[in-house]
Amino acid sequence: MDFWVRYPDYLALELISQHEKSGDPAKLKIARTIYDNGEPSLRTIPMLRKHFGAYEPLDTALALLECRGLVRPERRRTAVGHSHFFFLPKKTEEFCDMITKEFPLLDWYRDRSQLVVDVAGPRRGNELKSVQHSTRQYHDTALMNYIPTITDLVKSKLDQFGSPA
Repeated sequence: MDFWVRYPDYLALELISQHEKSGDPAKLKIARTIYDNGEPSLRTIPMLRKHFGAYEPLDTALALLECRGLVRPERRRTAVGHSHFFFLPKKTEEFCDMITKEFPLLDWYRDRSQLVVDVAGPRRGNELKSVQHSTRQYHDTALMNYIPTITDLVKSKLDQFGSPA
């Protein structure tokens, strides 16, 4: 899910795909807005392609949140390995409300996170990873290289639907 926040063009591509399956015009409209607002060039935060796909060690990013009591990561053993869970105490919501009131520009991250949750739906990590790997540019990225943006692909897909009404 972090990948879709950091790569708005891949999120737009998934929204287009969901529009194609469901016919939901709202999904296409959001994808257009992402593209028209220039988010792929303004908001992309590159990630390295590792053995299993996009990778960023969560420990570094979560350490600051964990030491302030805003997240409690938990790793649980499963039949096939481990699963990661992240618990947010009530004070996390209170902190987010306070910080977005003080710095309204941060609303984008709250709104984008909610959009990503909605787009991901009930799918788990491996299912979302499969969606990412279905894009040639993502899948063909050499190990230890940054995953490229796909702005041209998204534009091409949006052009297939014509101008918005």
